[in-house]
Amino acid sequence: MEPTAPRTPTATAPAALPDRTGGPGSSPVLRRDIQALRAVAVLLVVVDHFWPSGLLAGGYVGVDLFFVVSGYLITGHLVRELTGTGRVALGRFYARRALRLLPAAALVTVVSAALVALWLPQGAWTRTAVEGAGSALYVQNWLMALSTLSEAAAAAGPTPFQHYWSLSVEEQFYLLWPGLLLAVAAGAVRTGRGDPRRRLLAAVAAVGAVSFAVGVVHTELSSQTAYFATWTRVWEFGVGALVALGAGVPRGPRTARAAVAAGWAGVAACAVLYRGVEFPGVGALVPVLAAAAILAGGQAADRTGLELLTDRRVVQGIGNASYSVYLWHWPLVLVLPHALGREPGHAERALLVLGVLLLAAATRRWVELPGTRWHAPRTRPARAAAVAAALTAVPVAVCLALGAAAGWSPLAP
Repeated sequence: MEPTAPRTPTATAPAALPDRTGGPGSSPVLRRDIQALRAVAVLLVVVDHFWPSGLLAGGYVGVDLFFVVSGYLITGHLVRELTGTGRVALGRFYARRALRLLPAAALVTVVSAALVALWLPQGAWTRTAVEGAGSALYVQNWLMALSTLSEAAAAAGPTPFQHYWSLSVEEQFYLLWPGLLLAVAAGAVRTGRGDPRRRLLAAVAAVGAVSFAVGVVHTELSSQTAYFATWTRVWEFGVGALVALGAGVPRGPRTARAAVAAGWAGVAACAVLYRGVEFPGVGALVPVLAAAAILAGGQAADRTGLELLTDRRVVQGIGNASYSVYLWHWPLVLVLPHALGREPGHAERALLVLGVLLLAAATRRWVELPGTRWHAPRTRPARAAAVAAALTAVPVAVCLALGAAAGWSPLAP
């Protein structure tokens, strides 16, 4: 099983959005259709990485589905808080994200470094150390973009941290997105001209249009570096944000159900038919718009007609644990051939997929959820910041130690 450069999903805050008939500022409700979309997205990526030449060779579109969901969820959350209180507590916002995401990411980073030390040749340790530290600092996408320009790095093969590139893109997006929304809303209030919601729609559409144009041009010039760049991906988050702001949401249940069906059909077609389509250019429009249709239709209708499939317990469970599934699957894909000393068979790959799901469920229960239940972001923000700093410093230190064991130093010329 020869791993390919990972094209992976991301995970976000719990699936709570404006209610299905209201706009921003409405009370959040549980969206089982979003958890189903997450489950499908992560399974597409896992299958693509375990069977890269199989039936679902277009499974890499799972990352695009996740970006749309992320933009939808986070924009809905921020706008609800903004319209409900007149402000956004950015410190609390970032603390909540850190305490949810960092514990599992730190655990997987440390375990992955240990697996590399045990099973991979020492020649792979240095690059693993660099990318591990870069992943912990959320700059892995730029390391990947730069490595596509280096023949030596490309020849060294993949590392167990390459799939963190999409998390890096997402966190860089979240670093800037709340500020943009706040600035636009504040400008509308200060000038007294125009509905703040209309201003937000216009601003998000403009930013998305620019990002899409840049992405298309950059993909034509250098598809490898464009794939990992943040600015070529912003429009995918922006499409989800537009839906969260009410754009494209169907008016009636029949239209909503048709939109959802078309969206799922689009996702399935991309997963099966996309082979070698360069991303994130024009080809990314189909999966992005398909995800938007699923989100928009689900927001407008209490029932989509697909609940028999989307609401299954196993589907919801995978959706809930999709972040941990994403974190664990690639290191195990990479290490398994080295541990076995040969390419694994189909049965061994299937067993490993099952192992990934079980490991992810355990990580979700005992690592992810405790972070979401801690009240420090609201009551003790300084303590939350200290914990986040420690959860970043520990994996960085472990990766630097792995590099040092291979004779590498970040201070060396």
